[in-house]
Amino acid sequence: MVDNESRIIRLDLEGRWTCSDFGLIYTHFEDIYNLRLVLEAFLEQQHNSNPVFDHRMLPSRLESDLIRIVVDLLPNDRANVRRIQYASPGLTDIAGVGVIVGHIKEFLIRAIEFGAPSERLRRQLENIKRGMEIEELETKRQADRLQNAKAMIDIAERLSYSESEITKLVSWVDERQETFIRLAAQGKLRGVRLLDEEGSKTE
Repeated sequence: MVDNESRIIRLDLEGRWTCSDFGLIYTHFEDIYNLRLVLEAFLEQQHNSNPVFDHRMLPSRLESDLIRIVVDLLPNDRANVRRIQYASPGLTDIAGVGVIVGHIKEFLIRAIEFGAPSERLRRQLENIKRGMEIEELETKRQADRLQNAKAMIDIAERLSYSESEITKLVSWVDERQETFIRLAAQGKLRGVRLLDEEGSKTE
């Protein structure tokens, strides 16, 4: 990629984590990161006379082609685990292309908000005060989730994907978003930040 400066994102952890928890959070982080990375690469080469990537193939063969594109053509831009501190509280640091990591941070902040019990209760109380019924609350919550997933792949619209193709990408991202929402709801995932941002501390 043109701008491949590395940045580190820190996920704040708490409680007891299973092997499955760790496996899912790294796998689904990498899935979402790779999708945004590949979409950015598609966009960069869109006007090249001899494009390296065929962006039309992605939505229909997402599972099989995504990791292959990254491994074969963007190996230096892959996300890498830099640190794991398993404790309560604990943390994990993941490094990747700065612009992609920045998008991931905003995505995860919202996902954690959807899952965090205190934030969810606050939002429910506010909405109940406005007269919203339980079904309306759930509909709004689902809409907010899908909007967060769509924001993660917003540049797909600039690649001339069809509405059905974008819907497939959004659904794919939302399925992975569920992992972060669930872990936040269980109190295991408490926060996310970039280590080079003002106010962040490295240890």
